[in-house]
Amino acid sequence: MDSIVSVIVPVYQAEKYLRRCLDSIIVQTFTDWECILVDDGSTDGSASICDDYACQDSRFIVVHKNNEGVGSARKTGLETAKGNYVIHADADDWVDPDWLLALYQQIEREKADMAICDYERIHVDKPERCKGCLDTLKNEDLLEGMLNGSVWGVCWNKMVRRDCFERYQINFRPEMTYWEDLYVTCSLIVKGIHITYIPKMLYHYDCSHNGNGLTVRHQESHFHSMMTFIDAFYPVLSAERYEDGWYFLKKEVIHWAFMLGLYYYDFSELYPEIHERYIKESHQLVWCSRERYIAWCFQGHQQLGVSLYRLQTALIGLFIPQ
Repeated sequence: MDSIVSVIVPVYQAEKYLRRCLDSIIVQTFTDWECILVDDGSTDGSASICDDYACQDSRFIVVHKNNEGVGSARKTGLETAKGNYVIHADADDWVDPDWLLALYQQIEREKADMAICDYERIHVDKPERCKGCLDTLKNEDLLEGMLNGSVWGVCWNKMVRRDCFERYQINFRPEMTYWEDLYVTCSLIVKGIHITYIPKMLYHYDCSHNGNGLTVRHQESHFHSMMTFIDAFYPVLSAERYEDGWYFLKKEVIHWAFMLGLYYYDFSELYPEIHERYIKESHQLVWCSRERYIAWCFQGHQQLGVSLYRLQTALIGLFIPQ
């Protein structure tokens, strides 16, 4: 008999914290689960840890594969899953004992396709509780929130009916190493699935020490993944309602482009269909407005305000040709 819930855990170089994650899954009050551990070519002790847990508990299923990135790992996990519902967990995080039970009861009670919960972000200095949803559960509002960054499109606080992926032919894209979760979540939401929300903090996202995990490595493929997302959702982003999302996503792309030393004229060759809009709206990509600099000056920071504004203007002129 298939398990009711499939938990997918992409694993890469996670030996320092993987046991914490898996131990929090073992003690779930909801017991009818399978946990698919996708070892994405780890070279540390992660693979052995995965095998150890599979030997101790048959509900753990291990898939060892070559290193291809988090998009490929999540795709492998989803294609291996047998449960009626699917949810993800990252190897460097942990969950509350009622994580699965609360989401399962909520999605069953509401006869929904997706159930969302709150989560906690663990910083070096202090934890931060985050709401996983908006006050409204309308699909168009949630999509707008995920596009403009006010709501996270992550997979680990969202339980989804597995047949939704099959019905709408939605899956993770193996070439995406960044925003792969946002891509899948938004792809589901635009299909008009029934979404429900439970105001409980059930997931703990540890952002205090990362560095080697599948979801945090900084690389040029992240930049191309972001562009893949924007390209895929260009019809949605072109709608007037999602203008804020369009600008938010572009700011994120700019951050990566500057960090990686890329140049915006490359867009004309890589992504010609959206290059023109990037250039046309380049002046609206200013991170800090002229008004903010003037306010800084009045607050006694004249030299800092003027210097930053000149630097920003020079960078925009350098990287975004007119």
